[in-house]
Amino acid sequence: MKSFAVKFKPMTCSCLAWQMSGVPCAHACRAIISSSFSIYDMVDTMMTKATQMVIYDNSMSVVALHDMPLISSFETDHESNYTNV
Repeated sequence: MKSFAVKFKPMTCSCLAWQMSGVPCAHACRAIISSSFSIYDMVDTMMTKATQMVIYDNSMSVVALHDMPLISSFETDHESNYTNV
């Protein structure tokens, strides 16, 4: 079985997955849990919900849902198009 070197500072694993994604790989998770640390504290700050909310706050807007048919009215209107075989 191949072994991987995990370091908490800087947050690295010799498989390189942790450095590439910012999220601890399976090897790092095992080491983090064994050391009684929280996996959530070891995620890169760029991958946290708070940072993502700041990044995308101004670029996403609420979609208005007016003038949309109700699902129940769609089902009753289209039931006659289906036949039981």
